[in-house]
Amino acid sequence: MLASVNDPPAVLAFGDSNTWGHDANSGLRFAPSVRWPGVVQNILTRNKAIIHEQGLNGRTFTSNDPQCTWLSPNASPNYCCGRTALMPILHSIKPVHVVIIALGVNDLKSRFNLTPTDIANGCGLLIDDIRASTGIGFTGPAGLSGSTPTASNKAPQILVVAPPPITNETAFPDFSNNGIQRSIELASRLKEVCENKKVNVILAGDIEGCVCNTKDGIHLTDFAHGQLGKHVAEVLVQMLSPTTTAPETTTTTTNTTSTTSTTSTTNTTSTTSTTTPPIHIRAAEQQDVPSILQIYQTYVNDPTSIISFEQVAPSLVEMEHRRTHVVAAGDPYIVAVIDNAVVGYAYSHPFRERSAYSNTTEISIYVSKLHQRQGIGKSLMVALIDLCKTKKKKSLIGILGGEHLIPFYEKFGFRTVGCLRKVGWKPNIGFIDRWIMELVF
Repeated sequence: MLASVNDPPAVLAFGDSNTWGHDANSGLRFAPSVRWPGVVQNILTRNKAIIHEQGLNGRTFTSNDPQCTWLSPNASPNYCCGRTALMPILHSIKPVHVVIIALGVNDLKSRFNLTPTDIANGCGLLIDDIRASTGIGFTGPAGLSGSTPTASNKAPQILVVAPPPITNETAFPDFSNNGIQRSIELASRLKEVCENKKVNVILAGDIEGCVCNTKDGIHLTDFAHGQLGKHVAEVLVQMLSPTTTAPETTTTTTNTTSTTSTTSTTNTTSTTSTTTPPIHIRAAEQQDVPSILQIYQTYVNDPTSIISFEQVAPSLVEMEHRRTHVVAAGDPYIVAVIDNAVVGYAYSHPFRERSAYSNTTEISIYVSKLHQRQGIGKSLMVALIDLCKTKKKKSLIGILGGEHLIPFYEKFGFRTVGCLRKVGWKPNIGFIDRWIMELVF
C-alpha cells in the first residue's frame, strides 16, 4: 500500500522553542495537548490532518549560532539555522500539504546584528526553498499515489506565523537592543514579505491572548499556545479545503487595529471569515460611554500594549468628561456600531491649544479587540477624515503606537514626518517610540 490522496494531509510545523513548547516558568516542555501544534492536531483530529512537530530551541531563519551550547554534544553553529535544517526535514516527511514556518524571535538577538527587514528577508529565502523543492520526488501532495502533478501541488502550501512581540528585554541580554520595538516591527516586515510572495500569514500578536510570558519575555504562555493553535487550525481548514488548490492564496489573518493618540485599526481580510453585518458610523452619545470605556480599558490594562501611554484606566465619569470636552470644542467624536453594539470609536482634538494651531487636529481611533478584521478601523478613519474636512481642518496628525501601523495610515494619504525615540516607558515593555504622521488637505 502506498501513501495516497486518500490519506490525511501532512502538515509540517517548523519552528523554534515556541513550537517545541518551552515553558518560561519551569524551563521544561509543555505537554503535547498544550503546545500549539498539539492544539491544532486535537482540533483537526488525525482523520483530517497529521501534524508533524519540528520545533528546536534557538532555531533561526538563516543564521548560524556559535553559542548554541544547549545542543550538546558536538554542537555545530549551523544546527540552529532553519534554512539548513528545513530541506532534510521536509524531504524526510514528504509528501506534505502545508509547511508552517514559525520563526523570527531568535533572529532578533543582538549577536546576529539583523534588522527586522533582514530577518523577514530570511523568511523569504525559506519560502523560495520550499517552492523550489520540486525535483526528484515532489515534496507537495503531487508525490502521493493517485495524484496528478500540477503547478500548484508539486510543492507544499506555506503558512507563516509571525511571532507576537516580546515582553521583557532584560531577562536575556541578547534582547536588550530595543528588542520589544524591533519585535513589533518584525511582524510588519514578515507580513510585507508574505504579501509580496503571496503566502498565507498569521500575525500572532494580533490574536487575543497570544502573548509571551513576562518572566523571560520570549516564550508563549500556555493560554497563548491554545489561542494560537485555535487560529492556526481555522486557517488550515481553509487551506486544506478541496477548493484551495494553490499555495498562492494570501490569507492575512489579524492585522490589528486600534490606537491611541491616533494609532489605528488596520482593515484586514481573512479568507476564513464569514460575511460581517454592516458597520454604522454615527456621533457618540452619553449612553455609548460605558462601551467606549470598555474598549479603551482592554488596551490600558494590557501590560504588553504600546497603544496607550495611560497605565490606569479612567473612570466612567472621566471618560464622559473627555467626550463632552471634545464635543464642546466642536470636534468630531464618533462610534462604529454593529448590531446595536459599539465596536469602535474615534475622535479628533486640537493638536496644540494655542490659536495658531486651530487648523491642525490630532486623531485617535480604537477598535474592540473582539471585533477586529471587519473593516471597522477603515470605516472610522474614512468618516473621521471627512468630518475634519467639513470642519475646515488643513492638517491631521497621527501619533502612532508602532511602526507597523504606518502602512495603514499611508493608505489614506498620511506621510511619516518624524519619530519620537524612547518618549514612553512601561514596566513590561521598556522604552517606547512614537511615529508622527500627517495628512495635509
